[in-house]
Amino acid sequence: MVKKIMLGICGSAAAYEAIRIIRELRKNDIEVYCTLTEDAKKLITVETLEWASGNKVIEKISAEVEHIKFLGSHGLCSLFVIAPCSANTISKIASGIADTTVTLMALTALGSKKPLLIAPAMHISLYSNPIIQENLKKLEELGVILIPPRIEENKAKFPNVETIVNEILKILS
Repeated sequence: MVKKIMLGICGSAAAYEAIRIIRELRKNDIEVYCTLTEDAKKLITVETLEWASGNKVIEKISAEVEHIKFLGSHGLCSLFVIAPCSANTISKIASGIADTTVTLMALTALGSKKPLLIAPAMHISLYSNPIIQENLKKLEELGVILIPPRIEENKAKFPNVETIVNEILKILS
């Protein structure tokens, strides 16, 4: 049986790394579906994600109620990964705000008791902000799996793709 995941992409310069994640997962026989925020669309195209994943990208929720179809209790995907995950999205999920496809899917995954993995990437001043740190702690207390960023050059840089893929494989096994 092919394992399936949903990958959420947020507005971060690291959005291009989603392609590498998708390619590595597909090499491991994992089917990947994608959704992204409007800010992410400024950095990576829907067409590129569809090419990499081989699946239609979910840009909005329609009458098909995609959040339930993919991440509801009996949904097609067994894991939701947000990589990169922005400060904005972290705070929205921690506050229960579902105003993007990414945040709606995250809240659905949490409510369905499906694993949610996030890989933050942002400027260090955002990552170090006490509100963001409090929201990350809150998410971890709710069971969200956090892959911390690499702190380099005064930035909270995207974790290594290999680290993210290995964590996904571990969760799915």
